[in-house]
Formats: sequence, C-alpha cells, structure tokens
Amino acid sequence: MPQQSLVATLYNPHTQTKQELIDGFVVRLPLFRKLFAEIKTAEMRHPEQHLLIEGQRGMGKTTLLLRLAYEIENDADTCQRLLPIIFEEEAYYRINRLLQLWEETAKLLARREVAFHGLFEQMDAGYDEKRGKEWYEKFCFDLLLSAVQRRGKKLILLIDNFSELCNSFSKQENQRLREVLMTCSEIRWIGATAGTLEASFLYQHAFYEFFKKSPLVGLPREDTQELLLQLAKISGQEPVMQRILEQQPGRLETLRILTGGVIRTIVVLFEIFMDHDSGNAIHDLEKILDRVTPLYKHRMDDLPALQREVVTALAMNWDGMKLAEVAQKLRRSMAEVETPLVELKKVNLIEMKVVDAQTQWYFLEERFFNIWYLMRLATGARTRVIWLVRFLEAWYDKGQLMERAKLHIRAMQNNPEYSPKAAYLYAEAYKETGMLGWELEHELTRETREFLDLRDKSLARELSPADQELFGRAEDLFNKGEYEQAKALLLQIRQPEGKVYFGLGACFQGLKDSAESERYYLMAVEKEYIPGIFNRFSLDKNQQRESYLLMAIDKGNVFATFILASLYKHDLKDYCKAERYYLMSIDKGHSWVICNLAELYQNDLKDYAKAERYYLMAIDNGDMRAMFNLAWLYANEFKDYPKAERYYLMAIDKGYIPDYSAFKDNQQAAHYYLMAIDKGNVNAIFNLASLYENEFKDYPKAEHYYLMAIDKGNVDAMLNLAGLYENELKNYPKAEHYYLMAVEKGNVDAMVNLARLYHFDLKDYSKAEHFYLMAIEKGNIDAMINLAGLYHVVLKDYAKAEKYYLMGIDKGRVDAMQSLAFLYQTQFKDYSKAEHYYLMAVEKGNAFALNSVAWDYFTKKIHKHTALCCAEQAVAKNKADSIVDTLACIYLWHNRFAEAVEVAKAFIDKEDYYKEYPEDEMNVYLLLLLAKQQYTIVRDYFDNPQLTLKDRFKPIYYAFLKLTNDPEFGRKPPELEDTVTQLLAKVEEMAKDYA
Repeated sequence: MPQQSLVATLYNPHTQTKQELIDGFVVRLPLFRKLFAEIKTAEMRHPEQHLLIEGQRGMGKTTLLLRLAYEIENDADTCQRLLPIIFEEEAYYRINRLLQLWEETAKLLARREVAFHGLFEQMDAGYDEKRGKEWYEKFCFDLLLSAVQRRGKKLILLIDNFSELCNSFSKQENQRLREVLMTCSEIRWIGATAGTLEASFLYQHAFYEFFKKSPLVGLPREDTQELLLQLAKISGQEPVMQRILEQQPGRLETLRILTGGVIRTIVVLFEIFMDHDSGNAIHDLEKILDRVTPLYKHRMDDLPALQREVVTALAMNWDGMKLAEVAQKLRRSMAEVETPLVELKKVNLIEMKVVDAQTQWYFLEERFFNIWYLMRLATGARTRVIWLVRFLEAWYDKGQLMERAKLHIRAMQNNPEYSPKAAYLYAEAYKETGMLGWELEHELTRETREFLDLRDKSLARELSPADQELFGRAEDLFNKGEYEQAKALLLQIRQPEGKVYFGLGACFQGLKDSAESERYYLMAVEKEYIPGIFNRFSLDKNQQRESYLLMAIDKGNVFATFILASLYKHDLKDYCKAERYYLMSIDKGHSWVICNLAELYQNDLKDYAKAERYYLMAIDNGDMRAMFNLAWLYANEFKDYPKAERYYLMAIDKGYIPDYSAFKDNQQAAHYYLMAIDKGNVNAIFNLASLYENEFKDYPKAEHYYLMAIDKGNVDAMLNLAGLYENELKNYPKAEHYYLMAVEKGNVDAMVNLARLYHFDLKDYSKAEHFYLMAIEKGNIDAMINLAGLYHVVLKDYAKAEKYYLMGIDKGRVDAMQSLAFLYQTQFKDYSKAEHYYLMAVEKGNAFALNSVAWDYFTKKIHKHTALCCAEQAVAKNKADSIVDTLACIYLWHNRFAEAVEVAKAFIDKEDYYKEYPEDEMNVYLLLLLAKQQYTIVRDYFDNPQLTLKDRFKPIYYAFLKLTNDPEFGRKPPELEDTVTQLLAKVEEMAKDYA
C-alpha cells in the first residue's frame, strides 16, 4: 500500500482491500487468535456467549472486526458454516431502529450470495402500517432467520459502535434484541464499542454485563515497533524506519507513551517520521497535534458549557482529581459537578478510578486529548508537557542525549541532516544548565546562531544570548543610566559571577531598592569581587557608603564614583551631590561620564547651557552619543534646527553608524541611514540593507541595498547577500555566486560559509572539502573542526577526521580534544587514547572533561574513590551546575548524604537549571536518593513549591509516592504506568549497584 493512502485509511479501514488489511495486520495477534478460536470452536447448536471488544477511538476495533470477518471467509472450516456480516461506517447512519438492522443485514447478505437475493424485497413488500412497527420488526427477523436456516449456515454479526447503536434504539427494542441474542442459536454477535459498555449504560440497561468482553489497550513498545516496521515495509521505507528505531529509541517511546499507544495516532506518527526522520520528540508531538486539532476542537465545541468547564478542570490538572477538587476548582457545589461527570463518563470522555468507597479519581479518558488541551488551549501549560517529553526522551535514551550535549557544536557543523529546530532547542537546553562557563557558552551561542542564520533566521533571532553578550549589553545600558533594562539583562545571566552581582547591586541602587541592592552587593562580596566590598551597607548609611566608595576610588575602581553619582541622581534626588561625583569621576579621567553629567543638566537641573557645554566637551572627547543628544537638545529645547541637523550630520561624518537596535524605532533608523547614505557612507548602506532584511522583512529592498554596498566594495555585503539568497530567497546559485565573490576578496568567513553551503544544502562534499581546506590555509580554526566533522560524520574517513582534530588541538581547541576523544572511544575503540585526550582537555583547564571522567566511572560503577577525587577536582575548577550535580551523585554513592544535599543547593533551587529540559543527571540524583531510601530529602524537594519538581519529574514523583505508600499515588495518570514501573525497577537496581 503506498504511503499516501495511509491517511485515507486512518478513520475507515474498509477502504483497504482485503489483502492489504491482512498484510498490515501485525499487532493484536494474540487477541485475534483467541477470538477466532472462540468463533471456530463454537458449534452454535445452542445460543452462544456473545462477544464485545472495548477500546477508545483509534485503538483498532474496526480493523480487528474486519480481520475476524476475513479469517472466517478464508478458513476452510468456518467458511462452510458461518456467514460473517460487517457493516461499513455509513450503514450505521441508516440504522436507528431494530427493524432497520435486520433490513441492512438482508441487503448485505444479498451482496454476498445469490441465495439471498430478494430477501430485502420480501421484507419491504410485507410492511403493513396497520400492524405497526413491532410486528414488522419480528416479521423481518423471521424472514432473515428462515433464509439463513435454509442455507444451513449461522450468522456472525460484527457490529461496530455498539453502544451508539443501542443508544439509538428504544428501551423496548434493546430488550427485544437481548431476547433474540439469548434465545437464537443462528446468530452470534461480536460487537465493538468505544470505552466500556458499563460506562455508557446503567445497571438496569438490557445489555448491562451481558457480553464477554475483550479490552483493547494501547500498544506496548514491541508491538509499536512491529507496526511501524510493517508500515515502512509496505511503503518501501524500511531502512529509514530501522535507522530511527536503532538511533532514536527515546523519540519513539516518548511519543508512544504520550499518545497512549493508540494505533491511529501511531500511523500518523509513522508519516511524520518519514517526513522528518532527523527530528525530535517535541517536533513530532507538534506535528501530531496539528493533525488531531480539528477532531479535538470539534469535540470541545460540541460539549455543553458545564461539561466544557469540567473537561477544562481535569485537563489543566492532568493528574487525577477527586469530585470535591473539581467542584472547588470550578467554584461550584459537588452536586452541580457530579451530573456532568456522570454524563461525560457515559460518552467515554472521562474515566473514574475507584480506590475504595471514599476515594475515586477522575481523569480524561483519552490521555492524548489531555496532552492536546495543554499544548493547544491552556496558556502556559504547554511547558509541563515539554518537561514530560524531555524527561521521557532522556529516560529512554540517556546515552544518546548525553553525547548530544557534549558534541552539539560538532553536530551542527558537520551533520547535513541536523534539524534547525533541534539545534535551537538543544542549544537552549544546554545553555540553561549553567554547565558551560562563559567562554564555551559564548562559543555554543555563536556556532548555533551561525548554523541557524544559514537555515532558519527566525529561530536564529529567537536564540537566547550568551552570558557574555548579556553582560556587555547590560554594561552599555548601565553606562547610559538605563538601570531597569540593565537589571533585566543581568538577571537573565545563567552563570552569574561576582561582577554580575555587583552590577545588580548597582542597578538596584539606581532603582531605589535598598534591600535588593544590599543583597546583591553581599553576594558580590561572597564571590570575592572587590567592588562589592565598597557597596555593602544599606542605603540609609550614605556617609559610610560614601567613605567606602572613596576608598574604592583610591583603589582605582572605575565605577565607584559613577555609582555614587547615579545613586544621588536616581534614588536620593540630590542632584547637587550627583553633579559633584560626576565631576569627580570626570576629574579622574573617566571621559565616558561627561555625557551622563550633560544629561543630568539637561533632564534634572534643566540647565541647558551647561548641558550644551558638557555635550560639547564629550564630543571633543569623541563621544558620538553626545552628538545625538546635543542634536536633540538643539531641536527640542533651543529650537535651533540648523544646529540640530549639523550635529546629526557630524555624527554621520564621524562614521557613527550604530546598529539599528540602538534606535528607538526602525523608521528613525531608516531615516538616519538614508541621511548617511546621502553623505556617501557605505556602512550606512550595509546597515540599511540589514534593517530591511532582519526587521522589515523587505527582502527586495534588502537585496537592493546590499547590491549598492557591493558596488561600493563592501565585502560584508557580499557575505550577507549570499546568506539572504541562501536562507530567505532559497536561491542557491546566487548564494554561491556572492560567496565566491567574497572569497575572491579573501573573506575567510565566506570560505567557511560557502563550504557549509556545499556541505548542508548542495550536498557537494567535494567542494565543501575544497573550501574548508582553503579557509584552513588562512588559519581558520573553525574550518579545521568543521572539516574534521565532515570526515567523521559524513564521509566516514576517520583517519582524516583524526588528522584535522589533531590540527585543531594544536591550535588549542578544547572541543577538538573532546571530539577526538569521542572518535577514539566510538570508532577506533582505543580507550587509552580517548582517556588521554579527555585528560588533555582537563589539563587545559576544562573541568567538563574531568567531570566526564568522573561521570563515566560513576555510570560504570568502577573506581569509586577515583570518581570522587575527579568530581571534587572538577568542582574546584568550575562550579557549573552539572558538574556540581555529578559530585552530589557521587557523594550519594559514598553515603555522604549531608554533603550531597549541601552541594546540590548550588543547582536544586535554580529555576533556569530546569528550564524546558530536565537534565539526565538530575534524574539520576533523585533516583539515587530513592535508592538510598532518603525519602525525607526527596519529599522536601517535591513539596517545595518554588522548585516545581512535581511537574518536571512527574514519573519520579509517582515512583516516590509508590515507595512511600502515599495514597496520592492514586492520582497517577494512566499513561505513566509503564514508566513508573520501570523507574521503580531502576531504583531497585541502583540500590544494589550503588550499595
């Protein structure tokens, strides 16, 4: 069956041919064989026990009924004595009364065998309105029964949507049907229904506890893999699926769990895998949600208002809820809420798990519907789903994700199939751990931004800045007196150093927050950042603080006088003292303060003459910001427009062409650039082109101005225009042309970018190799690492990969050391050399490499004391959160619980450490605490509302509840059953391994 027909058969298996359905039926085989055996061995001399298949929508009920019908037809024995009748979906629209069931059965029998031709016509001819519908129903049934008896066969009715069919019948008709089934040996009923029949019917109903039931549950892992492989075989894509199953088991298992193992959703999942075989679980989940949104949205729209409220409450809670909790959430009485709960249970939208007479938990029955609600309708709740996806992906695919974290940069540089979305998400996740240090984090950000610039500029713009970038921007804003903005940037820094805390203390001083100012200054002191020592006193001790700031000035502190001046200006509103300390700072040669003093005169003291004087002084010192400010002063206060224009043009003449982000709005930036262009400024042409490309998204104008800049000889414009053609306009020949033009001008970045174009877009690996080598000849270290990755990942020339990694190592690249170590470890199996290069990275001050050794020993359960020594050395070199996490785990290994908890304080309460990605090491830390039976510690973590660990590590939380026999375990969502069971087994295993 061609792949494109899969969607067409998702909701109606009847569209498949008989052979297609049989060939594709590779799951539910034990149940199929059991049901068929019951059918085949029954002689039907007396009324038989009737069968009912129960399962939620999409579980394969219709397919199973069809498979049974086809097997009855194919089997040499059953085909001689049984007549299987199965209705197509549209037939059910014509069956609203019991008599219509017999009529439709007669029509289907006539299609099967000539002997039944005319049966329906006999029924139709016998209709007598005077005798009534009950008489006619019995008349039709008797005709049907006689016809079947004459053929010497028995009738097997395979009825889909049985509960809906019964709901369309009257009470009397259901009683009549029950009577027929209990007394007639010529008919056996095999039904299927969504959910459980008892959930739809009250105990008084005719069919309450009438059938022998077979429940359909979600597919387990093995059956899911079997189904996906069969679909791949049918569609001719078996190698692709085999590769996904081998290389990305976590991706598959995560989605199987979240979708509940529903066959219909797994078929959708298969098609997404085939379209995006290099993606990740979050990307796949988004695609599946897109497919089911129309169905689920229609389902929500059809609900009455109160039922919608109940569904919303359950969906938002995700875990199970008690009746009283639902009522409390909706601000309604329990009596008001109980009715819609019963109604929703009848239509299989919710399920009730009964623990005892006093405890019942309510859930949304279709768990993927709950996932959809959180991801699509619940503001902010999608984060909880992403946390669970990340946890499951890490839990089922730990080794792969750890290596991705270590080799992310290389993967972006060398893997032509690497997904931009995955590159973005993993970069953000690794940065949020705070494990990289400023230098490596900056490199990761730079490489990811370059990678995304070439593939997805929208993601490139979303990429969060590195700590180094944030601090630089904060400094600029602080120097302009924009304390709120500077503070906001400093608070985003993931790995705060002493200077960050000092900057925050200064910002809070400017914002009049005494307590926070003192708190951050003290934190700076703890980091041994000297400027913090002179700002440790509260705001009401100005005299003492002034004394310490003067001491700081004597020690050559550049910021002390400026901070005190800003304090007087912004907090104490003592503009005279602010003036004094600004002047003092200027006297010490801090010319960058002159513009701030001018702003004090202009905005606070309203002394425009002095403002003019100091702006002019700042201009004499080359402060081009002062030119802007002075131009504004002339235009708005002195109304001297010629002078205003003069100083705007002066800034332009001085070549002051700031990035467009420096302007208040893009239109102002464009106007300024156009003025500069009129003056012949080439950089302004380039900046205007960048503005049109990145902000206005006006690619034709961007192209126009890049070409104008190129005509003026601007090489950067060649580079950017090539990038525009490659990434936005998808014109690879023109991209190649302008990269080559820049290469001819000797631009090394163009050589590398052109190599990447050939590498990732044009798949011309020979040319990629050529231009990487050209860049290497110019000394470009990135090209060495990229080329090594090309040989390593794509061309599989491990000897050459080794050569260029070694070349990168000669240039001091620590990432080359790590990559080479990984190459030796995974391809050459030379563990001695692998260890050598890991240790070399350590000798270069790379605590991460030392941490890798400690973690390797820990996971292998070897060299227990050496692992502790390595972990302690790593923390001494770098207190990144993930490194401290390793030490915490190894302390637990040594039963040093108090020390483990103490060092864990470095990361356990950091919001950013967990943002969107629960680290695998953190999973281990919590599981090892459970293995060591440190339940009090774990409970404290989970009960801390600031940590939100219950949502981030939901499966571990329920494992903890199970281990402690907590009744709250009853809230566990059904989709986590297998995962929690496996976690409990893992805890038991770890208790032995790390005893």
